[in-house]
Amino acid sequence: AKRLGSEFPSFVCFISNPARKVPLWKQQNSEDFVVWDYHVVLVQMHSKGPLVYDLDSTLHFPVPFAEYVKEAFRP
Repeated sequence: AKRLGSEFPSFVCFISNPARKVPLWKQQNSEDFVVWDYHVVLVQMHSKGPLVYDLDSTLHFPVPFAEYVKEAFRP
């Protein structure tokens, strides 16, 4: 893990799939969901739990990892 000016390790996460069609909810450019060919977020391991930094999300910035997964990904 590379430290980005913080005491907490941070990771760049590349989100995609073989079809290059990843639906994500709670995105700024849509009322429902956006289908990305890929999406990149920053995950920071924090003392309060992992946090997600998504510049395209309408969720809090940063948002707790569990909340991000629950709100941005749907079955």
